[in-house]
Amino acid sequence: SSGVIRSNTISYNKDQPSAGTSGGGICCSASSSPDIIKNDITYNEATEGGGIGCFGFSAPYISENNISYNVAHGTSGSEGGGIRADGSLIENNIIMSNSSAPGVGGGMSADNSTVKGNIIVDNYAKDSGGGLHCEGTVILINNIINKNRTGRFGGGCLIAGGTFTITNN
Repeated sequence: SSGVIRSNTISYNKDQPSAGTSGGGICCSASSSPDIIKNDITYNEATEGGGIGCFGFSAPYISENNISYNVAHGTSGSEGGGIRADGSLIENNIIMSNSSAPGVGGGMSADNSTVKGNIIVDNYAKDSGGGLHCEGTVILINNIINKNRTGRFGGGCLIAGGTFTITNN
């Protein structure tokens, strides 16, 4: 399915802290590919994708959003405090002050995605990839990646495997 999620405030939503919950603010599943544009997505929680969680062959277009203060949490692992995406175009967003504990990708966990022109600052992951955790075929172009932190590896970005193009960040 497709559609547009535009100009909304999506805040203070929470998935249950059981294994497998995704998308505290917005969840895209089962081949859904919405355009997510110009939203404030803040203070949401889930195991994966505290702000936005995408799985099951969903490939949303995520652009011009404020994605801040979201949390990915779980007992054995978590991914993507701000965004958990696979196969997405993620561009021109502010991704700030999100966290993932005990997992990876404080700002975002992006697999097989293009990440372009974003401001990715002040995010935290307890394990690795404070700003970004990436796998698969990933293109990183013209992002500002600054002041992100991690408990282990890759304060700014952890590349966990795959084919990468990283230019002008």
